[in-house]
Amino acid sequence: MNDVIETAGMVLFAAPVGEYDKRLVLLTTGLGRVTVFANGARRQGNAWQAATQPFASGTFRLYPGRNAYTLRGAQIKEYFMPLRADLEAAAYASYFAELASYYTRENLEAKNVLNLLYLAVEALLRPEADKQTVRLLFELRMFAEAGEFPDVTACAVCGKELSGSAYFLGPGRGFACPDCGAAKDGGVLLDAAVMTVLRAAVTGKLSILFRLPVTEPVKDGLRTVARRMRRLLNEREFKSLPVLEALTDSP
Repeated sequence: MNDVIETAGMVLFAAPVGEYDKRLVLLTTGLGRVTVFANGARRQGNAWQAATQPFASGTFRLYPGRNAYTLRGAQIKEYFMPLRADLEAAAYASYFAELASYYTRENLEAKNVLNLLYLAVEALLRPEADKQTVRLLFELRMFAEAGEFPDVTACAVCGKELSGSAYFLGPGRGFACPDCGAAKDGGVLLDAAVMTVLRAAVTGKLSILFRLPVTEPVKDGLRTVARRMRRLLNEREFKSLPVLEALTDSP
């Protein structure tokens, strides 16, 4: 079957269809976010039962149709099984999946977003994980991957290179040096430590994102930026958020 496409991916959502089938939303490297039908995946003993669970991650073989794909095979390398027993981690992961889905489209390359999501879920399951910090880092990097995060290297007013502390003026206004920021209304001053971590979070290597040294004062600064950036999502209702907020203190 020469038309079958093999791609790395992760199951974002899964829903029953008919008596035995499943409808999946799959995030892939090269195809972006796609709809996939897994025929017979709900039959007892079907080989695809585990591979079609949310967050199953690996290589998928897909047959393209007019409006969706059909699953032809899967080789899963990570099932993230501990999510089944950790309700709070599962709530965070569901929100991450929904945000990743919001910012991806079919036929738009999504390698970085897929890697970001994978690393975020992995980070949630570490015994020492501060899940609120994982959320903040994930959100900030997701905004950057979507092209919505402002430049963190130069003052949005005078163009001067930013070093040390800076003012965050807002999602559409960017960052300003201390001299320019002090003259602008609504800016929030972030100290050098916050700016260092923030810059690494939105421009650094994904492999180190969830191992950045985030102290409580730095976390407070990241929280301020993330809350303001979330205004970009005001028109979108995320189904996972009420569950997350009921289980946790919102960061």
